Amino acid sequence: MALKQADKAAGAKAGTGSKADPAVAEIRRDLRRGQFFRAYDRARAALETSPDDPILRLMAASALVLTGAVAEARETVAGFDRTLDRLAADHPAAADPAANPGAEALLEDAEAADLLGRIYRASWRELGDFEDLRRARDLELARFRRHGDLVAGATAAVLCRFLGERERAHELAHACLVAKPPRGGRDGAADFARALAAAEAALLLGKAEEADRQLAVAGELAVGEPARGVEARQHLRDLKGLGVAVPEALWTHFRPPEVVIFAGAPADLPGQAEAVLPPQAEAPLTEALERLLDELDASIGYCSLAAGADLLFVEAMLRRKAEVNAVLPFEEADFVAQRVRPCGERWVARYEAARKAVTSVTPVCQDLYLGNPVLLRFANQVIDGRARLHAAALDSAPTLVVVWDYLAEPLPGSPSDFMDHWGDPARLRILDLADLRESLPPDAPLPEGCAAGPGSAAGAVAPHEGPTQAVRAMLFADVVGYSTIQDHHLPAFWSLLQAVRDRLGDRLDPAVYIGSWGDALFIVTERAVELAGIAVGLTEAFEGIDARALGLPVRLRLRIGLHAGPVFAAEHPLSGEQVLYGGNVNRAARIEPITVPGRIYASEQFVALLTSEHSAAAVEARMTGEPPPPAWACRYRGDLSLAKNYGRQTVYEIAPPAAAGGGPRPAEARP
Repeated sequence: MALKQADKAAGAKAGTGSKADPAVAEIRRDLRRGQFFRAYDRARAALETSPDDPILRLMAASALVLTGAVAEARETVAGFDRTLDRLAADHPAAADPAANPGAEALLEDAEAADLLGRIYRASWRELGDFEDLRRARDLELARFRRHGDLVAGATAAVLCRFLGERERAHELAHACLVAKPPRGGRDGAADFARALAAAEAALLLGKAEEADRQLAVAGELAVGEPARGVEARQHLRDLKGLGVAVPEALWTHFRPPEVVIFAGAPADLPGQAEAVLPPQAEAPLTEALERLLDELDASIGYCSLAAGADLLFVEAMLRRKAEVNAVLPFEEADFVAQRVRPCGERWVARYEAARKAVTSVTPVCQDLYLGNPVLLRFANQVIDGRARLHAAALDSAPTLVVVWDYLAEPLPGSPSDFMDHWGDPARLRILDLADLRESLPPDAPLPEGCAAGPGSAAGAVAPHEGPTQAVRAMLFADVVGYSTIQDHHLPAFWSLLQAVRDRLGDRLDPAVYIGSWGDALFIVTERAVELAGIAVGLTEAFEGIDARALGLPVRLRLRIGLHAGPVFAAEHPLSGEQVLYGGNVNRAARIEPITVPGRIYASEQFVALLTSEHSAAAVEARMTGEPPPPAWACRYRGDLSLAKNYGRQTVYEIAPPAAAGGGPRPAEARP
């Protein structure tokens, strides 16, 4: 049953054929593990070959909900509105199945109905659409009446409470508690959903002990399944918001996963004069890391992969069967040459083993290392931002673990530098290398293979002479509709640009570079938050100015692409003008053409930098007693192909703080 024909289908099940598709199983696995972005990308890729597959479409929409893009998810299921409206008790078709074949097909496909219900509930919650609350309630009621589905009944009971139907909610809750569980083998996902539903029903009836018993079961089934914990905590928040008593002890069954950001000292180079992380310290440092990770119960890690403490951390996390996401500061082969091989071939072998085992490896840019440590600091900011985005989606917050030497100079990108910019001592753990070295016995053994020979520093480079790199935030904008303008319209277009400039006011002040040619605009700032403000100002100005009133033939809108990364700045040898250039300037320019007119798209690097900057500002505000700055809304758009065959890029849509609902929060699986 294709989504656009939902209310025309008759008889056939909504998901026929989908459940055998290997892509569906992979998407389900990603959703369970909290890999919502990856699930969406897989679903989009599968839809390219099966565009009318309803399960794939519903899974893609569900993944969008979990990344926070609820409005876009809701648009994809609009074809079901009429079908669900006919389920309402006062609709003539409600009592006549033949009059609503779309609903009949939907009710016979449990997976499709469950996915659809989640999307409608998220729409009500995030977008405030009261009709979607009613539609979700009617769907769950129909499922409960048709199949006696405990989960559907408990969900319907909670939705009835939100609709003010207290008596009906209690009747449904009681029916759920006395219902017999279905026969059959064990199914972790289904057993979790039933236990959680039974707990909800018990809480609605004031039976806290029964709720605790059921939540203990659900909690066990949520271990290693982060999305289930997110779902359960949201259910409890909803019940508490309804005025239902939810004892504090019940929350302990669903502890959010611990996300750890790691920064550590590199391994000593062969023959290094002053020891920082000598080979003899590797074993005791590994033991200290394992104890700390046990204490934190770390399950998700973000780090780099340099020889030394980074790889020791990764190996310790992998032994825990934890998820590890690695970020490299520059092109991978050069990273191995600069940050791994000089410490010895045994580290190269460890790097290659870790590289194969980690969940993801992402270079923040494809540049080579030219000796400027600004790339290392930028990588730390991206690690920080990506970890915070991931943690927020899982109801968690990251902890920074640092292997630190107090004598080490806080160079850009070093562990000391990361720690100096962290600002949240409550979520900081430090392992002191100086203490560890002092505790080493004189005869501390060398690790196996350490004496195999010195490493090769052939790849090491001296700082680059000439123009230097600096990390900058970049904006490319294009005026949609400009191609219709003729020469006699250009004075009016100039008037429009002046009106835009007047509206921007002092928002442009942070710009370090502004370039323009034709209808194209290139703006550069030092900080992402400053450029995000400029992008929103430009968009609002173009949307708010009537181009036709100024004498232009069409409405003009902007497409804006944002990116961040290292660029070169120098005086052009021919023109004498100050210019910025490099691969990241080109990448920024390739994001703008794929942007929807009137929207602002941004690379993952820009969003990570924006998130890191916001976090630092929020900590500073908390320390000074001031209100924290509002967070930007960053909605995932997918792993998209860039213009002019420039490869692929993870892309988000940026919206102003007012659109973020007062701060970043994870998307919910259901109310």
